[in-house]
Amino acid sequence: MDKVIKSVDKSMAKASKQNEFLAAGKVGPIHEDYPWSNCGLHIYIGRPGSGKSWSTLKHLLICQSLPTGPYYSKIVYAGRQADNDETYKTHKKKLLPWLIEVKPDKLLDFLKAHIKKKDEYYAMYKFVMSDMKDPNSTMVRILNENANLFYKRRSRRGPLIFDPQAFYEYAMEFFTSANTGRYPLPLYIMLDDGSSSDLIAKKDSEIVQLLKHSVRHMHITVGIMTHTITDSIKELRRLISDVVFYKKVHYDDLELALKTIPTGFNEKEIWPIYSRMKGKHSHLIFHTFDGTYEVVEV
Repeated sequence: MDKVIKSVDKSMAKASKQNEFLAAGKVGPIHEDYPWSNCGLHIYIGRPGSGKSWSTLKHLLICQSLPTGPYYSKIVYAGRQADNDETYKTHKKKLLPWLIEVKPDKLLDFLKAHIKKKDEYYAMYKFVMSDMKDPNSTMVRILNENANLFYKRRSRRGPLIFDPQAFYEYAMEFFTSANTGRYPLPLYIMLDDGSSSDLIAKKDSEIVQLLKHSVRHMHITVGIMTHTITDSIKELRRLISDVVFYKKVHYDDLELALKTIPTGFNEKEIWPIYSRMKGKHSHLIFHTFDGTYEVVEV
């Protein structure tokens, strides 16, 4: 039986390595020298003025300046403080090529449209890369809905035959409208304290459930700024990839967070390290993917 298990493991590992889509969509660090996860939830826990916006923007500026090219295809700011957050106003100009500002009450509609279009983009991209031989369910729907464009008769009474050139032209037009030809298409959503409390206040809210089922498959990262761990964050805990604690978080809040979030550490281990931080904006970062943490003195 051991031989069978090892054989299956080896076969699956080889197939996964050869599948470029599986490899490209794999959850892991954004860069070998930058341990933040490539999709998931980034939770920033701290009081107003602790540096949550600064940390989020620093992360985004690093990701868009990688030697391999900008990481996020789009960055969405869905905060209530766009006009009042001086940190955001100061640094957002460097992100303008990718930045979209969405009002919090419009974010759900934006996400639904984004996920629908991305699902179609991924389906067409994979279909083209498979030499148009392996359509998934979304691709089958697209083909059926546009049969008059993609299927032609070579003679008046002949059978309908798939026209690869017609589909290719349609796909290229779609890719152009998406302003990209890459895979995957990571999206970052930035929620400030106000919009976080509004949008994900209830764990059974539509947006929480949408994120719960779409974050990883649709390559979405959400930066959530909060004062404490809420029930909705508990509902999404399995998607939490990176957590930041700023100074002056109470012991009880740290304990609750570490019991909720799969960091691999407990409050008794972390409190002595956390309480020794000195700078006003110093913070402690956990990367749950690889079970590491780092102290940043600011």
